[in-house]
Amino acid sequence: MIEGESGSGKELAARALHEHSDFANKPYIVIDCGALTDTLLENELFGHEKGAYTGASATKQGLLEIASGGTVFLDEIGNISDAMQVKLLRVIQEQQITRVGGITPINIDVRFIVASNRDLAKMVSEGSFRHDLYHRLHVVRLRIPPLRERMEDIPTLIDHFIRHFASRYNRPAQYFDAGSMTRIMDYDWPGNVRELKNMIERAVALSNANEIGLDQDGDSASPWASALSKPQNGTGPGIDADHPTLEILERRYIEKLLHEFDGNREKTAQALGINKSTLWRKLQSYEQNDTPESQP
Repeated sequence: MIEGESGSGKELAARALHEHSDFANKPYIVIDCGALTDTLLENELFGHEKGAYTGASATKQGLLEIASGGTVFLDEIGNISDAMQVKLLRVIQEQQITRVGGITPINIDVRFIVASNRDLAKMVSEGSFRHDLYHRLHVVRLRIPPLRERMEDIPTLIDHFIRHFASRYNRPAQYFDAGSMTRIMDYDWPGNVRELKNMIERAVALSNANEIGLDQDGDSASPWASALSKPQNGTGPGIDADHPTLEILERRYIEKLLHEFDGNREKTAQALGINKSTLWRKLQSYEQNDTPESQP
């Protein structure tokens, strides 16, 4: 069980566990539980028999069957329903699955790694996560600390990401100027390593010299221009530094979350406490307002 905030590196840790284990030459399959409905998740995990439902024109192996002998990484395990938790518990305990529409159990041999950015122990106490599944998964627990608790990692991460993106975009970038490094180290990185990576990608892609400056593109509306001026105590300028209207502030916050979640609308909507259709309508309105015809 891997726990940690969004963007802290849980999936990377899971992959490292697989690649440095005796399972390294076996299948490694990632399943995002937060992106699938119960029906789709069950179909993906267990597969289905021909004729199990309308459109099931052929038998399909489930990912657990395909991964047998290797590792399955279930990301955002805290998002699955109680009914799916019961089915998953049975699979983990018995190492058997039954395809949707089937009656014959199929033996599997899978090592499970699960992750969540939510406090599963708290969810158990609140009754939103089954205690029996929690304790079955809680054999070994690994906590990935947020980036603000391991600031000493930032220079190494910066060096790695600069080299990576400089090669990818064929840019001369090698390092940040002293002022930019001070701002980076003073920021608390709520989006963790993912947010740091996105910032560096943008900075490197726009760089024209060995030395990188955060404001080199001259875009004061950039998600990093004001955010990286915000100290860790929460004071100072942020997305509301210019006293925007509530509508503009809402848009900036939504766009900030989209950056933090790598454009994942499902996770952005969850963080905002709205459904995906509401988020989609808001984004559509932003695009329409940005068209040339809508400009004064």
